[in-house]
Amino acid sequence: MGRSLLFLAFGNFAIASGVFVVPGVLAPLSQGLGMSVANAGQLLTVYAVAYAIGSPLLAALTSHWDRRRLVMTGLAVFSAANAVFALADGPGLAFAARIVAAFGAGVFTPTVTYVVATTSPPERRGRNLSIAFLGLSVAQVVGIPAATYLGFAYGWRSAFFAVAALGGIGWLSLLLTMPKGIRGQRISGAAWRAIARDWRLLLAIAVTALQFSGQFAAYTYIGPMLAAENGLEADGITAVLFAFGASSIVGGLAGGWLSDRIGPYPAIMIALVAMTAGLALLTVGNGSLIVTVAALSLWALFGFAYNTPQQARLIGMAGQGQTIVLAMNASAVYIGTATGGLVGGLTTAAWGYGALGAAGAVLSALGVAALWLSRPKASPVQ
Repeated sequence: MGRSLLFLAFGNFAIASGVFVVPGVLAPLSQGLGMSVANAGQLLTVYAVAYAIGSPLLAALTSHWDRRRLVMTGLAVFSAANAVFALADGPGLAFAARIVAAFGAGVFTPTVTYVVATTSPPERRGRNLSIAFLGLSVAQVVGIPAATYLGFAYGWRSAFFAVAALGGIGWLSLLLTMPKGIRGQRISGAAWRAIARDWRLLLAIAVTALQFSGQFAAYTYIGPMLAAENGLEADGITAVLFAFGASSIVGGLAGGWLSDRIGPYPAIMIALVAMTAGLALLTVGNGSLIVTVAALSLWALFGFAYNTPQQARLIGMAGQGQTIVLAMNASAVYIGTATGGLVGGLTTAAWGYGALGAAGAVLSALGVAALWLSRPKASPVQ
């Protein structure tokens, strides 16, 4: 893939920055759109639902498209929708723009997985996937904080114009570097039926929903949790989140290497078990900043190490349905994100911020159980 691999990673960086900057600028955004903070928060929910529903359907409808055309269309739609969102003068246009942005991202990200996986040598598939998705981790450290700063310093609209500009730069870079002629798989009725009958495959996809719900049960409220349990203020929370982001970058790269070395299934099991331990330690170490930072680092390292081997495993399991299965896995990410936020909110209301790590660990442990039940019958690497 050469240079285009890095620009695919840049596209993922732009998309992750655009999705998760919303919570950071929620207060000025809600005021600018004439909405309550609670109602403006539903912009995330609407995005997640649109992505979860739209990604598999759009994958099926565009399965015959050239992958270069599809990647660039998805990124163009996402970027244009963010520019429209920045111009919105009320809730109606804002919600519509977020739905369209979700459709664009729901086309781009799964297609990137397919392109990188099918054009990489088997011995480098995991590492190349980890590079392509490094942008998601870098966004946690650079993109989201930078966009949030812009939103407060120059108005919330500037953050979304910046995201649109990032997407435009990525689009132009891919126009110049990405090769043509990468064909997708046509999705037949037989392929749909095969996916629906394969309970191991469906359970493997469910692991992603559980993994992300475990993460976001705690991550959604990580700022207030650090303040309440460790007495941190703005600078301290920023420093801890930077350490979290740095660990996620290392984990993202390590996950690809581990997948290539020992196979996707063992790599996923290691990542899930270690992430579960990190989340549990978060509750056990309440009040101790050293233990909290160690728990967050363990969680981030192995939580982000999960993504690449999971995608590699699903590609190996999917047969002729790779395109749709990757889209379903992407949908599971947002289903898990929304579910985790709901569980985290209920946990906080019932037991306080100190219980968030335990709640996340329970969900993650369910993911371990689902992974075990979906284990391969013969080859231990699938």
